Amino acid sequence: NKPLDWASLPADTRIAVNFSINYALLWKKIRQSINDAPPEIAMAVTQLEMLKNQGIDLDLLLSSLSGEYTLLVCGENIESAEFKLVIPDKLGMLSNILKGMFPPQVDNSAILPFPVNNIMPKLVYQERSIAIVSSDKMLKNPEKNLLSKPEYREFNKFLPAKGIDCMVVDFSQSWIDSIKKHLDSIPDQFLQQFLRDTGKIQPFSLVSVTAVTPDGFSSVTASDFSIINAIEKFQFTAISSWPSAIMQIQQIKDNKNE
Repeated sequence: NKPLDWASLPADTRIAVNFSINYALLWKKIRQSINDAPPEIAMAVTQLEMLKNQGIDLDLLLSSLSGEYTLLVCGENIESAEFKLVIPDKLGMLSNILKGMFPPQVDNSAILPFPVNNIMPKLVYQERSIAIVSSDKMLKNPEKNLLSKPEYREFNKFLPAKGIDCMVVDFSQSWIDSIKKHLDSIPDQFLQQFLRDTGKIQPFSLVSVTAVTPDGFSSVTASDFSIINAIEKFQFTAISSWPSAIMQIQQIKDNKNE
């Protein structure tokens, strides 16, 4: 377990996820079980190992990428949303690859030519990590953090200070209204229906912390709504979305048969 600092997140945090992945260990387990794997998996593993022919040591790359990942989405609505994604790069291997594609400027960053929400994200080369941000604002300490809100001060009383990962979800009324506003512009019918049902929920806030215990793992969640009611609503949302998914699948089949 490590100290968790979710309380210092911006006050307008909508989604925040912090978790760790050990790709090197996962890759080791995959290679150990390669003889029992389906042919497609075995072929994929072989192709990945051929990266050595291009001068890329896969074991070192996966070791470099193993560590703590962070995703943060902030904003009062979708239109004003800001984001940050932090990827570990302990040995600087991914940075070296990306620098050949996106050379760093004076501030050790590069603008990515992939607009997200009408924003040109910035790739920031940091020590032992890489950050992709919507603006420099996401690299600074927020003026107000989650503890400036009374519900989060209450949550903080019940949550462990240390853990291996944490998650914050905060759907404000303005965020829900923003989702409803953009529903018709979503081409995927299944996703559109899912978000339409999601838009029926009431505003809520939630913080979940997972920690290692002597018996394994434990997860503690603090929220301003009933978890049981939320599960029931989610089940209804999933069930009501199935017809849309089935129709999409049938339409794909019909198109193939034409």
